[in-house]
Amino acid sequence: MTEHYQGAPDGLAAGRIPAEPGLAFYVDVIASGSVRGADARCTPDDVSALLGTDCFEHPQKDLLYRSYGPNGLIDFWWQRWEPDGDWVGHYFSLKPRRLEVPLLLADLRQAAQAAGCPLSEPVPDSSGGYVRCHRRASGVEVIADDEGEVFSITANDFLPPPRPWSRQAVQDSLRHLLGIPDTDRRRWVERRMPEPPELEDWWDSLRRECSHQLDLAAPGERDAWVRLRLWLELHAAESGAFDRAHSAMNLAYVVDQLKAPEPTADEVVRGCLDALPVARADVPTRDNTALARRNLDAMRISRGARDLVDAALLCRDRVQDPELRGELAAWARLLDRLF
Repeated sequence: MTEHYQGAPDGLAAGRIPAEPGLAFYVDVIASGSVRGADARCTPDDVSALLGTDCFEHPQKDLLYRSYGPNGLIDFWWQRWEPDGDWVGHYFSLKPRRLEVPLLLADLRQAAQAAGCPLSEPVPDSSGGYVRCHRRASGVEVIADDEGEVFSITANDFLPPPRPWSRQAVQDSLRHLLGIPDTDRRRWVERRMPEPPELEDWWDSLRRECSHQLDLAAPGERDAWVRLRLWLELHAAESGAFDRAHSAMNLAYVVDQLKAPEPTADEVVRGCLDALPVARADVPTRDNTALARRNLDAMRISRGARDLVDAALLCRDRVQDPELRGELAAWARLLDRLF
């Protein structure tokens, strides 16, 4: 999907976390998936460089927790799997309820819509008493209570988006798609695709449930489910629901997971490299770009490149084209220096 958000208002990205955050601050988090450039994947040192060291820190054996901002508004969490291993970003979360003035979901959704980074429609939480909505492009989820007050704004790589369609309806759709030829599948999809922003969730519901059904499939049905899963991935990309980078990375993950012979590794890797936001000679790295709030755009470009290269590397061992293999290897050598 085309992004319209142009970044934080003048002065917002240049200062510290405001003592009394307004809607512009929260919208910037929703749009960017970060707090002034500090996202869920940043190392503790990266977060210190971006947000400073004025925080409460609680280290444990395998967890590290920091709280920033007024009344501990923002929490960052890291985890490690070895006593002397690197800290790996787990998630960050804003808790507006820790402040005196409540943040209302209706106001936040209106402000995000006006800024060109709309949140999805709220969906009731399965536990009751709360609703959830999200911004897929930035990996942010917003949870509010049934009175409309925002409880948390969280970003990480693990939260599944809300499911606006019943699981039974999605399963029935997949069973139908499983038994019809590709031309009929295309017509079925074209008749039923909702409008954005629901289009993303619709495709995601089909893809996720298809992966689940594939895991449960009897041996005699597995090949048919594999073909349907790949078909869904390719046609989700064609539908325009997702941007080029998202589609290329998702296809790489699916082809690697299913060990599918088609599309070929060369096609998958070429798709990832073609979607890179910058040429290799021009990519911002830690060698040529300072980790600082003034360089947020460059850092985001670098992170986008890193994600695409990581996805392409899943298929590295099966690439046949020597030139393509060499280009991927050159990008791989840059990985440790990307943000």
